[in-house]
Amino acid sequence: MFLDREPFCEPAQRVWTLAVEKELVASISALSISHAFFIIQKCASSEKAYEAIEALVEGFKIIETDSKIVKKALQARLPDFEDAIQYFSALKFRAQAIISRDPSGFREGKIPIMDCAQYLATR
Repeated sequence: MFLDREPFCEPAQRVWTLAVEKELVASISALSISHAFFIIQKCASSEKAYEAIEALVEGFKIIETDSKIVKKALQARLPDFEDAIQYFSALKFRAQAIISRDPSGFREGKIPIMDCAQYLATR
């Protein structure tokens, strides 16, 4: 959303608006904060990255990445370790869904994985 990538930007903005307007309780793992900063800084600028992170912190609950989450991610042996951390962070938050454009690295199980457009279709 912060980089205006099409065709993903518009659905992401709609989900963002729902979170900011408190029509849904949104969270993001602490791990995602540093990843978002790195990507936005690389593709845009440091200033845009700082502005994006400030907006994330305002609109989302930050889920701490603690040793329990890391150990569960290690034990799960999912194809993508970062996605395993995201999955167990979402479990800690008791998330009803994980929104991601790449569901392939996530565990099939307790939490549905969907992209922004799929999520919006469920509302």
